[in-house]
Amino acid sequence: MKLLFLTASLLLWTPNSFALRFYVETVKTVGGAESDKANVVEELIRSSVTDSGHHQVTESKRRAQYTLRAKLIQLGDTYSIALEKLDDDDTVYSHRLKAVKLDDLDESVTRLVKAVIRETPVKNQITGAPVEDNREVVGETRKDTITRNMIGFGPTLNSSNIDTDHAIALGLALAHSWDMNSASIDIKGDVTFGGKVGIRFLTLGLGGNYFFSQTNTSPFLGGELGLGFATKSRELEGSTVKGGFLIGLGGGYQFFRTRKINAEIALRVFALTGEINDSIPLSYALRVGVYF
Repeated sequence: MKLLFLTASLLLWTPNSFALRFYVETVKTVGGAESDKANVVEELIRSSVTDSGHHQVTESKRRAQYTLRAKLIQLGDTYSIALEKLDDDDTVYSHRLKAVKLDDLDESVTRLVKAVIRETPVKNQITGAPVEDNREVVGETRKDTITRNMIGFGPTLNSSNIDTDHAIALGLALAHSWDMNSASIDIKGDVTFGGKVGIRFLTLGLGGNYFFSQTNTSPFLGGELGLGFATKSRELEGSTVKGGFLIGLGGGYQFFRTRKINAEIALRVFALTGEINDSIPLSYALRVGVYF
């Protein structure tokens, strides 16, 4: 029960719940937009960052976790504002609002900044702008397949036909992953250590995950097929080691997906087809991993 409570608490956690430091670049102008308007937009961006939560604006780019880069484009009597969220020189998320009137600049910038920081589209139309003109353009930045390795650690709880004491054991996960934005394919292995018996549960298989979002943070569900081996407690009768085909199911959250290094927290359940004491061996594994 404690393990499930800890998992639920961690899955509800998101990076945007914590304060972040932003560096705001000088706003660039395009299409005849006046520099004083760009200065106004820059100040609005700065104030919107601090108003969007506990986030801070820093004057040092080196101290900032993210950079905000904006362009102000004049289109007749209206403006188009483009805003990017960058991690070093990599674009994490971008968003643009078109046909924003000068009178609506304050509200437009506020909503745009919140959308980019949270990496979500602006859902509501800007007050005062015609619905057909107030269009939104969301920039997607991750397109190519990314190959990464993963290492993870965490607690494991095995079924009673493996461990009569129901003791929580330490587990190690390793994987080689091909991330295709909305899904990934993984060659993965997981091992659980168990006191005097050494290795308690061992898995090796081919699996995949489906991501529900292509933004910086995304929940996912996944599955795995392969081979597995379980070592049961010495108190149980019969063969000590049991092998068989493996089925795995799980889900969790992956963080910093648009960066070079990702983090993940996941709860997975493994089942062996081979029975021990007339029941299927099960292993519940909570893993915190890093993709690099």
